[in-house]
Amino acid sequence: MNVLYISDGSDKFGAPKALIEILKEIKEKKYDINPIVLTSKYNGVNKFCEENNIENYVTKQPSFMMTKKENFFKFIVKFVIKFIRYIVFSKISIQEVEKKVDLTKIDLIHTNTTIINLGAELSKKYKIKHYWHIREFGQKDYDFISFKRNYINYMNKYKYRMICFFCSFIISVLIAVFYIAQIYDNPIDIGFLSFLLSFFISH
Repeated sequence: MNVLYISDGSDKFGAPKALIEILKEIKEKKYDINPIVLTSKYNGVNKFCEENNIENYVTKQPSFMMTKKENFFKFIVKFVIKFIRYIVFSKISIQEVEKKVDLTKIDLIHTNTTIINLGAELSKKYKIKHYWHIREFGQKDYDFISFKRNYINYMNKYKYRMICFFCSFIISVLIAVFYIAQIYDNPIDIGFLSFLLSFFISH
């Protein structure tokens, strides 16, 4: 099975580190999977791939979301600049992929980040099953705004399966219960809740 993994440009956060762990697992367990990795720019994921003979390319895919935490004027200026960049580099990145990868032989696309929609566009064009890995609450966690008018409908439309961190919900509930327990003189076992919190955060 040929799987196209799509990642972001930065390797500082959890998503690219998780992708490296997935690739390690594939190599160590010798699954019948041939991974091909695409990143927005050269980073630690590419370096890992090169060290382990995994096919990888830098294809400049842009984010289709941006944060809106600046004041209104700065936000408008940045929005216009980033939107133009998104339009230009969306076309460039698809062309880059088409030059470097035989998409007719790809069985599955796995987008490893919420903010990149290259996988969705390739899925739409080539009718390839697309798994979209949702790792955070974009709007609630980072105050993201999308260049797509209704990005929830868009993401639902151009995915075969959506992989979500159900643990995000569980952690939120456990934290809420943890604080309630402290406020009301520990009516439940704080130690046990602490254990559950640490378990879900570490997994």
